[in-house]
Amino acid sequence: MNHRFLLLSSLAMLLSFVSCTRSEYDPDGVNREMTLFGEEIFVPIGQVGPITVKDLLSSNKSIASLLESLMKEEPNGTFYIESQDQVFAMNAFRELMDIPDPTQPYHWDIGSQSCSIASTVALLRMFNIGFMNQRLSLYATNPITAPLTLNTDIWVRCMDNSYTETYSKEYKMEDFSLRSSYSATSLFKLDLPVEVTDLVTRVEMNDLTLDLPANAKDQVRPSDDAKFSFYTTFTSNLALSEKFSISQALPISKLNVPLGKFKLHKCYLAFDLENTLPLDVTIKSIKLRDEKGNEIKDVVFSSDVKIIGGKPGAATVTPIVLEVEALTGTIPDIHEAVLDLKFEYSKTAGLVPLSSAMSLSMKTASVKLYGGITLFGK
Repeated sequence: MNHRFLLLSSLAMLLSFVSCTRSEYDPDGVNREMTLFGEEIFVPIGQVGPITVKDLLSSNKSIASLLESLMKEEPNGTFYIESQDQVFAMNAFRELMDIPDPTQPYHWDIGSQSCSIASTVALLRMFNIGFMNQRLSLYATNPITAPLTLNTDIWVRCMDNSYTETYSKEYKMEDFSLRSSYSATSLFKLDLPVEVTDLVTRVEMNDLTLDLPANAKDQVRPSDDAKFSFYTTFTSNLALSEKFSISQALPISKLNVPLGKFKLHKCYLAFDLENTLPLDVTIKSIKLRDEKGNEIKDVVFSSDVKIIGGKPGAATVTPIVLEVEALTGTIPDIHEAVLDLKFEYSKTAGLVPLSSAMSLSMKTASVKLYGGITLFGK
């Protein structure tokens, strides 16, 4: 026979006794409060939805506006961003008209060209949002009907928030044949190491030259947009860097925790939190509100309760025990709570792409109440 059944049986007996003797069960002025020490009951808490990683990031208005315009979601829920950036582009007719002797092959010394990658996306770095599974591709277009010979020294560079270079990769392209095609030609694809979370910020093409055939201007493919061009495409998942830390006050409305009827001065609430956020979460404080939205100021909770970070497929379950105390009177019903939470990078979860599957939630729709349940109080 479990504790819950014993408690319900005890309650039934007590209620039966009181209903038969209501007018005289305290004839000598004895305190009518009766406390069931050591017992526990489960109290429903109403509707408490999960806190998702998108909820968390969107709670910061600056981050929310950036993510709204930049972030996309893969079918599996993983978040990613993408960008296309121009390194160099030149109208074919305009350039070929300037060749001194168009009847001869022409060595076109373009010089050094560069571009910033995903410049808008780079703003996310200010909030310690990192980039994972970065892929950069470089393409070129050849608007004439003959192949061209390409030479250049390409550098891909990553920088941190202080604009210190943290990763670089060099590609030397010597006598590369840039074929004639209506579509762009891929020059290279670079998958950055997974541990590189600083954004690719720059691509440089140093000492860029193209060798053109004789009469090149007569070989320009008919098009309204005939250009010699070089451009990049970039994709990356989003992640939270080791420096990520954010404090947020998150309201939980539509609560219905009926504690008032127990006339408690002090008790403990116990429940389990399931975490698939790659963040350690600390409950700094909890503020309560009644049914009218007014703050209940004379009830305090234990603070600095820590929840361990997890990830999809490897959720952590943290038992939480909160001490609740009424500084004056007894603990009333709870209709809304505002949690002051601190989220920090979790070494337990490690580096993981952000996704819509990440959340912090309660495992059950009730809390366990114990530590002096008082019945028949005045």
